[in-house]
Amino acid sequence: MSKLVDLFLQPSRVFEAERERPTFLVPLAIVVLVTAAFTLAYFMRVDPAWYSEHVLASLGRELSAAEAAKVKASMPGTRTQGVIATVTGAVAVVLASMLVALYVWLAAKVTGRTLGFRHGMSLSTWSGLPMALGLLVALAGALTMAPQTALESQRAPAAVGQRGDGRGSLHGQQAQQQHAQQLGPGHRGRAAAHAAGVRSDRAHSLTSNP
Repeated sequence: MSKLVDLFLQPSRVFEAERERPTFLVPLAIVVLVTAAFTLAYFMRVDPAWYSEHVLASLGRELSAAEAAKVKASMPGTRTQGVIATVTGAVAVVLASMLVALYVWLAAKVTGRTLGFRHGMSLSTWSGLPMALGLLVALAGALTMAPQTALESQRAPAAVGQRGDGRGSLHGQQAQQQHAQQLGPGHRGRAAAHAAGVRSDRAHSLTSNP
């Protein structure tokens, strides 16, 4: 628990500890759980009939009555969709973190740095943890939204660690830069809003020469 507080108040202390003994289970579990809670909250609250119509409208083309009825009949219920989305979302978060960790490990081998797979997992999970606060905001919105609300409107536009323009906030930038400096020189990554894509950029910078 102290690490979670220090991540925002004293990030250097957290990253110094991570340099010596990298960990990742706690931040990874938090992101997975908050993401799952948001997904379930939305699909349990949304109006099933409205959601079916919303999905049809999002297809981008007009369907005949017969085609629309066929699509609706093939769609699982919103509760079922919520369970499926929750499971796939959790798996995606874990896989994204593992891919970044694998990239860090392989790149470290090539560049001769002493970074292991656990260091990569630590980088991916701890630097992305501030966004869990943004997910909590989205969760609160899902719990209080009107039943006829689109999923995309409930996602936090700018989580802690990322501003609306895609650049890291003060806390997000400080956390990632401090973490990179502890794990190895030359890293100048920015906050990760989308797990695999942006974090792979940070991982590349981490393993590159200063």
